[in-house]
Amino acid sequence: MLGGSTQDAALAAWSKVDRAVREVGPYQSVAFDDALIHRVLFEMGGWIPLGSKTEDE
Repeated sequence: MLGGSTQDAALAAWSKVDRAVREVGPYQSVAFDDALIHRVLFEMGGWIPLGSKTEDE
C-alpha cells in the first residue's frame, strides 16, 4: 500500500513526460529514469510526434 497503485505510478510517469515536453521540447533528447516510459513513447509514435500534439489530442 505504501508504494501506491499502478494508476499512481502511471500518473507519476505521465507527469514526468508532460514536464519534459513543456521544458525540453520535442526536438531535444530526453532520458527518463524509467525504461518503460521510453517504450510507451515509442509505441505512441515517438518523442517528436508527441511533442507536436495539442492538449486535446
